[in-house]
Formats: sequence, structure tokens, C-alpha cells
Amino acid sequence: MPLWKDPKTGKYRYQFQHQGRRYSKTGFDNQKAVKRAMEKHREELEAPLPTAPSPPTPSASDSGTLDLETLMVKYLRLAERSLASITLRYRKTVFRRFLAHLGNAAATRITTEQVENYLLTRPTNNQFNKERTEIMRLFSWAHRRYLVPFNPVHLVDKVSVERAQKRIPSPQGMAQILMAAGKTGPCSWCSFIPWAGLMRFCDSKGRT
Repeated sequence: MPLWKDPKTGKYRYQFQHQGRRYSKTGFDNQKAVKRAMEKHREELEAPLPTAPSPPTPSASDSGTLDLETLMVKYLRLAERSLASITLRYRKTVFRRFLAHLGNAAATRITTEQVENYLLTRPTNNQFNKERTEIMRLFSWAHRRYLVPFNPVHLVDKVSVERAQKRIPSPQGMAQILMAAGKTGPCSWCSFIPWAGLMRFCDSKGRT
């Protein structure tokens, strides 16, 4: 029986099954109230679930497909308000080179391979990495605003850059440098050496 009165509490209760699951509730003062509550509960369970809103589709130009040059202009119009002038100037230079290489293609259709092919034209690995970073900023900004469906730079790996190693003279080599300098006369340059021991060494050379 879906409706009944609990003899212990004197309150009405309902119970029913929906899609193999049992639902019940108690605490109603009369049959009319418990019946109305059960019907409302059934309606809520049988109502179709609301569908989640679909994300905005990448698009982004009112007149049609968003081209690369328009995307760059949109980005730089905002970037110029926050970037230092030297940074903005370099970013514009990179964008111009990238645009000249690729042509004014649809921004939504630019591929990882196209970005990588452009970066491979850079003369050094260091420049490859620096320009990769600049183009990455452009497409990350566009992707966050649903202007492009993905960031084509994410899959372009950085390349290794060899760093020049600083040559530090050995103690013997430093001693030879100081001895050679001492032969030319008093060590006027000794005032620039912060080590007291070397200062005393230079003073002694100057007195001999």
C-alpha cells in the first residue's frame, strides 16, 4: 500500500518504487497532504533531466572565419595596455614573421605542423624557443576565449640550447696573471679586487 497512517506517530506516510528504487516519506497530517506530496515526488522523478549547456563553438568573427591577422590584432590591442614597449615591439615582430610565412590563414585551422615548420626556419635554437613562447601566448589567449578549438603550439617541444661555460682560472693561473701585472709597475687596479690577501700580494709586488 503506497499510503498509510503510522499507528505509532499518527502521521501519514507514502512509499513507492521508481526504476527499481524505493522512495518514501513520512510526517503528513492527512491523506490529502500525503497523496499530493507523493504525486509531486513521482513527477519530479519522471521529469526529463535538464541537459547541460553546450560550450560555445569556436568561431569568432562576426563576418565569418577568423583569420590569423585579425586574431593577432585582437590580441595585441589588449596586450599593448599591459606590456612594456620593448616586449610589445618584439612580439609584433614575431607575429609579422609568422604571418608572412604562413599567410593569412584561418586561425581555427592552423596545425602544429605549420607552427613547427615556421619555427624550424629560425637560425638558432634559442630563437626557436623564444618565438615558440610568443606564438604560444597568442594561441593560449585565443583558446581561453573560444576563438580557436585548440592551441597548436602545445605539442611543439622546445629544443635544447647549449650554454657557454665560463672559464674560471685555476689558482696557478691567477697567480701568473697577478705576477705578470705586477711587473708593469704598482698595481693601481688592485683597488678593484675585493680580496684582502690579493691586495697584500699586489702591494708587495709594487714595492719590489
